[in-house]
Amino acid sequence: MNHSIDQQVTILQKDPQSLAVEDFIKSYYPLMASSAAKRLQRYILVEGDEGFAVALEGFRKAFLTYDETKGSFVAFAKLLMDHELINHLKKEQKPSLVSLTTLPLADPSLSMEETMILREEIQALEEGLGQFGLTFDTLAAQMPKHEDTKKRARDIAYATYEEKELLQEIFQKCTLPVTKMALRFGVSRKLLYGSRPFIISILIVLKKKLEHIKEWL
Repeated sequence: MNHSIDQQVTILQKDPQSLAVEDFIKSYYPLMASSAAKRLQRYILVEGDEGFAVALEGFRKAFLTYDETKGSFVAFAKLLMDHELINHLKKEQKPSLVSLTTLPLADPSLSMEETMILREEIQALEEGLGQFGLTFDTLAAQMPKHEDTKKRARDIAYATYEEKELLQEIFQKCTLPVTKMALRFGVSRKLLYGSRPFIISILIVLKKKLEHIKEWL
């Protein structure tokens, strides 16, 4: 009797230590290599490649936790593999490859509807950044490194959002009036210059009401 992939996984989950499970997992090695290559942007070897091992770990987690009532197994496996690969990149400290374009969408706990909303919000943020001559790569590269600096910059962004005339000037001229903001909020110009992309991104999120992205900033 033939079963769909989703049904096959549900059946195999009853005996996760069986040889049939290992055969099933091996049959998806090409998918794992493809997912790793796409995220890591390099050729992936099945033997002895850390990137492949990370994708394999994500696939095994998907197999063990999959619930047939929540949609396609393959889609679920891709999400978990991507999630593991992104965490791997974070540990490798490669911020240019870990941006707002990937992190939220890789969360396997999100529903399909939430994922679609995030895609729309990310596109809106990307367009907003573009008006200021910024990109996601710029934002990732110039994100405040220290948590206290990040908190101060976030507080300044929220305070700026409450200053309607100042906010209007920022979005009309597509720039931060650093001197005016330094005097208004009693902070250094250095802090404002160093946190400029981060502050602007928060202002865009607040102005466009991108509620799903807000928690990632």
